[in-house]
Amino acid sequence: MFVVRTGICNALRWKEILGLEPNGLSPLPAIVKDFEGESASDQGTAVAGIAEEELSRALAILWSPERLITLRCGGNLVVPEQMRIYRAHDLDPTGLAMVIPTPFDTMIVQYFADTREWAQWATQMVDPAGLAQVGERVSPGVMDFGELLHLLHTADMYRRLYYESMLDYIPAGELTFSAAHYAEAMHNAVTSGDYRWLVPCLLYMLPNGRPVRIAGIGARFASMEQWGLITSQRQEEGDAVCRFTQQGTIWGLEFMTRWISAMGVTVATVNGDSESGDRGLFLLGTTLSIHAFHLWDAGGNASIEHTVLDGEGATRLLEAHATLEAAGGVTEPAPSPVPEPSADVPYSSESSEPVLIRCTQCGCKVGSEDRFCIECGAEIIRQK
Repeated sequence: MFVVRTGICNALRWKEILGLEPNGLSPLPAIVKDFEGESASDQGTAVAGIAEEELSRALAILWSPERLITLRCGGNLVVPEQMRIYRAHDLDPTGLAMVIPTPFDTMIVQYFADTREWAQWATQMVDPAGLAQVGERVSPGVMDFGELLHLLHTADMYRRLYYESMLDYIPAGELTFSAAHYAEAMHNAVTSGDYRWLVPCLLYMLPNGRPVRIAGIGARFASMEQWGLITSQRQEEGDAVCRFTQQGTIWGLEFMTRWISAMGVTVATVNGDSESGDRGLFLLGTTLSIHAFHLWDAGGNASIEHTVLDGEGATRLLEAHATLEAAGGVTEPAPSPVPEPSADVPYSSESSEPVLIRCTQCGCKVGSEDRFCIECGAEIIRQK
């Protein structure tokens, strides 16, 4: 790996020498468009101790990349930033490169000799001290996007309630909440963009983003009970009271006290001047483990695999993700089973999407399979 500052003039010089034409993924046309000088060599590589031939490999990748890895990192107390890493297998079978424009008609070029070197560099963003160990997951392993949102929101909810008890000078014994409180917090989370919390951090870190249908995610609340993270007890009057189980408490404490940062990674390939990609990684690093969520987007219905890794495991996962196409792909996890529609859950005859109904409390549209209204938290009462 090397990092070197070089002039735009040098980048143009190597473009001419190598006879390269930029494609739709190349970052260099936007950097050089306002440059009024001529192509020429500079002394940047000599000062840095980098051979011109080494820099030429990096510049060749940046002029005509075949693959783009978009990486966002940060979250919690770390301000997010985005980086774009490029590959060009035909020009350099193993190398990767990235570029940052800098003042005075220069730019910083970073080159990785192979995908493992890049993956080790990236892993340090979520495991800087090398403390992460393989752990047990709290999920069944494969989930859909709604279940992922609720899994992260459960940890956020524990942290939120703990902070609220501190602000109200109430000893933090058993933390309880209502469905309305949970639903209100979920609604605020998916619309806030506040990367200090897990749910908005997820939505921010995935570079391609994912639209969130508010009315459709309430049904996945039941999965948190099935996975043993929370329990709910119906009251004679009013809303049900929800509590964290021991496993739910451990899950919440890990991210309240040990969360370091997050990382989102997607890979796009070039086809002419367009790019496409439908897979992504979301990594959450704590001082205990790295929680990896591998997203497979099949027609908009994401199937997500959850694993709990150490630093070496995260490095291997990132390396495999970066070389997915070259390696011929990896096996997609089986999607979560879709429950059969029951008599009291009407479905459209034209699709498997549930029909929307209205909450009897606030009138908000919700999915007919939802147990609670995502807007006001009221329990959905279905007519027999």
